[in-house]
Amino acid sequence: MVQYKLYYFPVRDMPFETMPVLSIDGYMLPQTYAILRYLAKQFGYAGKTPLEEATIDALAGLMNDFKYETSPYYNAYFNDEISAEELEKLKTENFKPWLEKLFNFYEKYLRKSNSGFFVDSGVTWIDLFVVDQIGTFINHAPSCLEDHEELQKLRDKVLSIPEIKEWVEKRPVTDR
Repeated sequence: MVQYKLYYFPVRDMPFETMPVLSIDGYMLPQTYAILRYLAKQFGYAGKTPLEEATIDALAGLMNDFKYETSPYYNAYFNDEISAEELEKLKTENFKPWLEKLFNFYEKYLRKSNSGFFVDSGVTWIDLFVVDQIGTFINHAPSCLEDHEELQKLRDKVLSIPEIKEWVEKRPVTDR
């Protein structure tokens, strides 16, 4: 028999009654992108100029748009009542076309940059975030980087950063 373990989070105590939340000296900062931007500024991964910061925000917004547009596929993926055929149809008609569009836009920015990262000053939080998301996309479409050399180079570059490489080698592996 399948056993389930339910974890309760005190979401009613959270600023927007959702996760994630970053606690900073007792202050609860909600929302993924706000947390990412805050940490990036704290650790020097936010871009070096206002234009770089705005470009990074635009690239993050593009990922957010992608997640919205592909929500039919992801909702089905996490729904055990959806048949494999229905899920495959959504992957083909929804997920893969939007992923191709996302990757093409990202590669346009990578080709413009002189650093091999999304902005000229070097690695920023959006590089780390996109590479992390690519790992998830590979779980859904293993050959998704096949025709995307610039993104493959970005992924290789980020995953070769010593601290990241060390973490990836020892972290727990998940399929979702």
